[in-house]
Amino acid sequence: MSIYAKGDLDSLDKMNRKDPMPKKMEKALLGDRNIRMAERIDHIIGEQSTFIAIGALHLPAKDGVIELLRKKGFTVTPL
Repeated sequence: MSIYAKGDLDSLDKMNRKDPMPKKMEKALLGDRNIRMAERIDHIIGEQSTFIAIGALHLPAKDGVIELLRKKGFTVTPL
């Protein structure tokens, strides 16, 4: 909880990788969902003002929602 409260996404990602879930589960629960969320966010943001809440483990890493949105050209800034 303290890592999340500090906004330290790199440490959050490292903590998650210390006790990893099976690869197939991680792909289904994080990887595939991150891609779908980034695609949906890209579409929705263009249509209306939007507040989006995402589980903390979907945010960090090169395949996290933040980086996927940056690759689409968005500027992502933590609040």
